[in-house]
Amino acid sequence: MALLGLVGAAPSPWTAPGWPHLEQPVPWRSSSNATQSGVQFPPIRASVVAGLLLHASYGRHKSTRVGARRRGLLRSDVELHADISSGGERHTVGVRVASDPGGRGLCLLTVSDAKPGEILLYEAKPLYAELSDATSVSAATALLALAPEMRKKLLQLSHKVPLPESVETDISKAAGGCKEAATLLRVTAVNGICLPGNGTGVYATASRANHSCQPNAAFRAERDESLCLVAIRPLSVGEQVTVSYLTEHSLLRPHAERQHQLKRWGFRCTCPRCSTADDTRSFLCPSCGLGYVSPAAENSSSWTCNSCGASPRADLLDRAEQRWGRGLPQVKASFTEVGARLAVRRFAALRKAWLLRRLGKCVGGTALPVPRLDGHWLASSLAQSAAEALMQRGRYADAAEAARWQWRFAKRTLAGTLSRTAANALALRSSAAVLSSQLPARRSRNVVGVPAHLLRRAAKHRGRAALREAEAVLGTHDALLKRLRQQQELLSLLR
Repeated sequence: MALLGLVGAAPSPWTAPGWPHLEQPVPWRSSSNATQSGVQFPPIRASVVAGLLLHASYGRHKSTRVGARRRGLLRSDVELHADISSGGERHTVGVRVASDPGGRGLCLLTVSDAKPGEILLYEAKPLYAELSDATSVSAATALLALAPEMRKKLLQLSHKVPLPESVETDISKAAGGCKEAATLLRVTAVNGICLPGNGTGVYATASRANHSCQPNAAFRAERDESLCLVAIRPLSVGEQVTVSYLTEHSLLRPHAERQHQLKRWGFRCTCPRCSTADDTRSFLCPSCGLGYVSPAAENSSSWTCNSCGASPRADLLDRAEQRWGRGLPQVKASFTEVGARLAVRRFAALRKAWLLRRLGKCVGGTALPVPRLDGHWLASSLAQSAAEALMQRGRYADAAEAARWQWRFAKRTLAGTLSRTAANALALRSSAAVLSSQLPARRSRNVVGVPAHLLRRAAKHRGRAALREAEAVLGTHDALLKRLRQQQELLSLLR
């Protein structure tokens, strides 16, 4: 949904495609300058609150456990207080090119310590750029038409990797026997960086950054083809700078899917994350209910509990994934009223099963494993859809709780780095808190159990955190960043 005009924005080329959202604006139902919670606003503030309620359903508010609601609406998260640097418009920390100790050719190393959000490298223009709909033949012609010194710089990025057979065949046909054209096409295929507007650019230095499924930096591209390489976690001097060649959506998917997509670049990732247990397929242990079981990265049939050491059967866990993933494609394909209802129901069932299993009780009369709410991609997908659907139903505290699990999954899986997913979840939690503060005082205190002024304080806090996180990793053209800035302007008017 597009709550506050901020959540569920169109995706950038760097991140996961967004989910379809409901567009059913409901007007603010107060005819006076005072909100229904009794908080007074200046004369123009009523329209501000109306803007905050845009696309939010002011309907049923089913009660749930007060503790869960407080956790979703007011819980203080450590990452919100993290030192995220604005980086400055052109101030850069600096990187240097060096040989990769892992045998992947050249790499980038930091020349000094860097904070999250600081710019490591800025490049005003790419060596070569093309539109995504350009054919290999037209690309070969354009590459050969470049100035000799530009072609020389591109050829310096050449690194022989075994590209997929279909790509090699296409390059051979487009090159027409010209070895230089074939080499240049391979350079663009391996080193191209996505640009806004579905384009691709090859940069002299930034394109040398190697891949990791747990990156410490990210590209921030602008419409003028300028590019910033930004730190997304603290970096030490001399540390290798790694980025993800995959979208953020793909980074939050299972190990096997990531490795399959990386075949496009002709290598298999062996980063620390890909060398350990799959952190996106974690279940509560069916034996003890306290520990977690995850498959080994290279052997999905090997599962071991980190608490009791039990090794459940792989087929049992596969059946559990099939059960909890049932209906998920329908939710993703069409976020209609039926899909929204299904998302809410499936997430509620998953959360109930998780709580029962933690108490040592069987789910549905069997010991079928339950996905970890902040450790399984299925749970995260359901949480995202449920949060948006719950906002539409006016169940703001429940929506905040669902978004909190999605935020925790992103932070845990990506090792606490800055990300679009985390910023989006924080924005939704901010929206949920401020909308809850607008409920009548009786309902606000008795159902949610939190005073309105504390909800507004939490909303502003999370809104600022979401904006700072988004500004570090998203380009100025990004729709989510624009809406987050609009949200911050609206939140600043609340008293």
